[in-house]
Amino acid sequence: MAGSKGNKKGRKGGKRKAVDTFLKKEWYDVTAPAHFTNRDLGQTLVTKTIGKKLAADGLMGRVYEVNMGDLEGDESASYRKVQLRTEMIREKECLTVFCGADVTRHKLYGMLKKGQSLMEAFVDVKTVDGYVLRFFMITFSKRSLGQQKNTCFANTNQQHGIRAAMMKVVREEVANQDLRSVIANAIATDALSKTMEVECRRVFPVQNTLVRKIKVLRAPRLDNNAILDFHTKQAVAVTETKA
Repeated sequence: MAGSKGNKKGRKGGKRKAVDTFLKKEWYDVTAPAHFTNRDLGQTLVTKTIGKKLAADGLMGRVYEVNMGDLEGDESASYRKVQLRTEMIREKECLTVFCGADVTRHKLYGMLKKGQSLMEAFVDVKTVDGYVLRFFMITFSKRSLGQQKNTCFANTNQQHGIRAAMMKVVREEVANQDLRSVIANAIATDALSKTMEVECRRVFPVQNTLVRKIKVLRAPRLDNNAILDFHTKQAVAVTETKA
């Protein structure tokens, strides 16, 4: 029956007009703290302010993972990743603070080899400015000079000694530093990793000693002045590796 379906032209609403969703969006610049050389991280997209729903609310707490090689302009540091979190909105700019670091998967896989011992440890340390950081360290045993045997396994006591040495170095170094210095020594220059390797070699020959990961367990409450201070260039003390 021709009239059973009714008249489609008489229905309310009809077909909705397609609207470009990007017309409701706007771009904000993302800026890294002054700990790093290249601070321009690019831009991020967010829905515009509509009524009581502010664009800034959608940006606060947003985490960006950035390659360390891009931040420092050095390809040799490209095996590290840094997490930065938005803590403040200034006009059309997102100001970020450090919230963690890690190494890439291919870096870890490249260090894994047969015939050696892998030793890992972690330790929680509080910085002088109130950050509680958890450090994950890793190292590998190494063949001695002139060794004929193909394997170089460390026994249980030696592994305990190496783990204790790594934890001791991190506790002593980080407890006297603020977050800015920790980033410089543990991530940017790898000075902390080099100091750990020197101490571990007193127990057993090791190689590829590394601060594998840094996790922020607890951070002090930051006001706007404290956040702006992170984005102000200041001199950073870098520890020297003990021979």
